[in-house]
Amino acid sequence: MGRCFKDEIAYIPQAITWATAQEVLSLQRAILNTSSRSLFAIGSGGSYTVATFAASCHEKRFGQMSSAVTPLEYRGAGAAIRDAAALMLSAEGKNKDILAAAQSTLIFGHVGLALTLKSDTPLGKFASSSGAMSIQEFEMPWGKDGYLATNSLVAMLILLAKAYCRDTQKDFAALLSHITMAWLAKRRKLISDVISDYQVGTQVLVLFGTTSRLTAIDVESKFAEAALGTCQLADYRQFAHGRHLQLSCAQNAVVIAFVSKGDDALAKATLTLLPKNIRQLILEVPEGDDIAAVQGAIDAILITDVVADILSIDPGQPVVPEFCRAIHQLDPRALIQEAPPLVPIPVARKLKRGINDAKAVSRFTESATAYAEKLARAEIKALVCDFDGTFCETDRRFDGLDCLLAGDIERISDYGIPIIFATGRGDSLLGDLRNKVHARCWKNIYIGYYSGSYIGALDEKPTFPAEDPRFNDLLSWLDTIGVYAQIEANPKVNCGQLGLRCGNHASRHEAVTAIKLWIRRHEFRDWRVYCSGHSIDVLSDWAGKRKVVDFVVERFAVNPDTEILRLGDSGDFDGNDFELLCEGLGLSVNTVSSDPASCWNLLPIDKRGVVGTKYYLDHMHIMPNRDSMSLASLFEAVQEPGGAQ
Repeated sequence: MGRCFKDEIAYIPQAITWATAQEVLSLQRAILNTSSRSLFAIGSGGSYTVATFAASCHEKRFGQMSSAVTPLEYRGAGAAIRDAAALMLSAEGKNKDILAAAQSTLIFGHVGLALTLKSDTPLGKFASSSGAMSIQEFEMPWGKDGYLATNSLVAMLILLAKAYCRDTQKDFAALLSHITMAWLAKRRKLISDVISDYQVGTQVLVLFGTTSRLTAIDVESKFAEAALGTCQLADYRQFAHGRHLQLSCAQNAVVIAFVSKGDDALAKATLTLLPKNIRQLILEVPEGDDIAAVQGAIDAILITDVVADILSIDPGQPVVPEFCRAIHQLDPRALIQEAPPLVPIPVARKLKRGINDAKAVSRFTESATAYAEKLARAEIKALVCDFDGTFCETDRRFDGLDCLLAGDIERISDYGIPIIFATGRGDSLLGDLRNKVHARCWKNIYIGYYSGSYIGALDEKPTFPAEDPRFNDLLSWLDTIGVYAQIEANPKVNCGQLGLRCGNHASRHEAVTAIKLWIRRHEFRDWRVYCSGHSIDVLSDWAGKRKVVDFVVERFAVNPDTEILRLGDSGDFDGNDFELLCEGLGLSVNTVSSDPASCWNLLPIDKRGVVGTKYYLDHMHIMPNRDSMSLASLFEAVQEPGGAQ
């Protein structure tokens, strides 16, 4: 089992070279999609160290409170936090605990993201089959780590550091170029010179400052997992609140102190006061949280190697007793009893935190049944659909239409049912759909470009109207009051749509409030402001997804309330699909508003996003001798045991 620990250490420079060379654009996009939310960073063992780093990065990059948790902690705490994101961290994407946590993202309704260093993993398959999360897969060239996390730990830290970094020109390869075999040997000797007389029972205390908590966590993790001994962790001031007393009677103790430039005076003042018989291993931490994290993880590996040599242990391939293997193989999915749903799933999605209100539950349950029955009776003659998050996953929006849905689009179009996409995109969608959908269907497919600013068929070349000049006044005002800089906006004006892609979501609420104030002052009553995972969308009276519905009603002579199926992913009150889904036959594949009369998510609990859209479309069938389709089978599925109801 495992690999020789010294061989793994020898590979570290190559692992750094590999990780710094990886393209992380897709990972960056997936992370940006979580930027307006608090983050649960989830990992076990060495991955918990990575989770600690990810939570710190998320807080500093986006100003959102975040926590590193184990999979079991997430299952216990996640239900209490609304509108959070969950980042699953697992090098091989196969341990049972991370798979259990992944299932919980669906139960909690959190935005999911997973990072693995192998492809075709159980975690990736779960993500693909459920739509529960964005899966970001890399392929580590060293195959796998031994018993302890080593090169996978270093690589994941680098990948996350690159993805969270604001400075796209930052040269991580150059900043880590000092970590060579010669540097590793020199660093190891520094460690060995201080703790060479370590023995079983040595009392180990790890002190850390403002940038080295991650390193302390990893030292403790490796000591415990490799059975080298136990150690305690404390920052320099927590140490001062009682934890220092134990050293007054210590017979065999060593303090491992990590010192960075910002807390060196505090560290020196503290360490100077320790009893003279206490050995001190002082390791300097480089500047920059990201570089400090990578080097700190390597320090933990080297400390482990030195102690393991003294004890004649190879921590990369230990002898693991059968009881340890058996405990590791326990499956929490089978052993932890999930509480049965207190209310039907669609009702829970509507009520969110109000499920303890018996009257509300009863009222919304009746509304859900009535809505499903209305859908079952409907004769659907047209579809109006959002695109991003509905027909392609939001973090993969540059990949265009998910090929999973191309066949359904063609099938519905072949029945003569028009499909109209109400999207914030421009003519890039035209080319994408033409490339993926057969030309025979183009005449039945329409696009409402730039949120309905211009509507045209797929077989037509669009001619877009000019930009609404009033947006320039709004942008100038936002710049004047400082909001523009606070949200680090990247504005894009197209026709009647202004998109503000936010680099910093901490001030998003203030920005939205400011925009609404400007609109009210100018008495632009038909202007609207919506939010998506990564941007603020402002629509003037020139645009709107309702305009797309109005176009369909006029062009195809259909009833907007009973004959148009509307699909979207962001139906909550400030979501960019609210206007589309708040009326008629609106179904969401993700978030919903609290209005019991509209915008329901009737998917099973294990379906979301594109997979959810596929589920809805699979339940659409042509009605005999009619030019319309039925969703009656969806109502039947909802009523089945284990269905959405």
